Amino acid sequence: MHRPSAIRVAARHLMSVPVTLPYLRRLLAYVEAANEDESSEWRGSWTVVLPDLRRLAGRSIEDTALLWGGVPTVADVIARMEDRGVDPELLRRVREDVPLPRAPRAPPSADQVRAAFDAAVAEFGAALPSRASLNVQHEYAATPEKVRSLRAWTRAFEAVRSKYPAVWAVMERNLRVLRLEVRPTDSADASWGSYLTVNLRDTSRPYTGTLVHEVGHMFEDQQSDGFEIGTGRGLYGNAPFSHTYFQDRPVEDFAECFRQFFTEPGVLRRAAPGKYGDMRSRLGGGR
Repeated sequence: MHRPSAIRVAARHLMSVPVTLPYLRRLLAYVEAANEDESSEWRGSWTVVLPDLRRLAGRSIEDTALLWGGVPTVADVIARMEDRGVDPELLRRVREDVPLPRAPRAPPSADQVRAAFDAAVAEFGAALPSRASLNVQHEYAATPEKVRSLRAWTRAFEAVRSKYPAVWAVMERNLRVLRLEVRPTDSADASWGSYLTVNLRDTSRPYTGTLVHEVGHMFEDQQSDGFEIGTGRGLYGNAPFSHTYFQDRPVEDFAECFRQFFTEPGVLRRAAPGKYGDMRSRLGGGR
């Protein structure tokens, strides 16, 4: 019966962590240098495994996992080199000289995720305007990704409060209810009706611009000519445009120009000077 060698047993016991690209590149650099070391009696001994290592270090981990039937461990790579005939003494040196990748962290438990989500909800609620109440829809499972998304929204509210006081003032006057929901992946990140809805996704990004856009809808609701804005008979919904977001919808053009007035004023002023001037007039010239 074939029995695994002592080095293979040791490798599998001590090095069962999955490989990473940084580890594979360190390993390749070590082997290439050792193979060319003219002062070493082992010079040239690695030649047989260099092609394999170069392919491994040149692929993504995802591609390697497809070829290996899963992400290989350090022990798998060491065993592959042993199968190619590399001397056990050289493999021992690899294990000692090439730093191992960090072992992956254990995934958080459901209770830990729920606790993190509840803490993120509390932080988010504290970042809202003073008269806004938070309505959390719980018909879904909390995930680490949703925790990150919620924290990104918290940063957006904090950024608006500190950078755009005029935008914050509109929210203070209009925002009474904010609902956290999970909608289909093709739904908008946020929407404004009689209340503000934030769509928690399993991905996150900076949401400051999205938030300012939604406040633009709140601001439109305050305008005495709001009905005219929505008909498209005025500036909005008509060229020139300063953005590509639903240009043919006057209310979206208005909200996006509102956003640009704060976040990209130069773009709005150059591309649509009439709309820039209108926003400046409506906002009293302030940001």
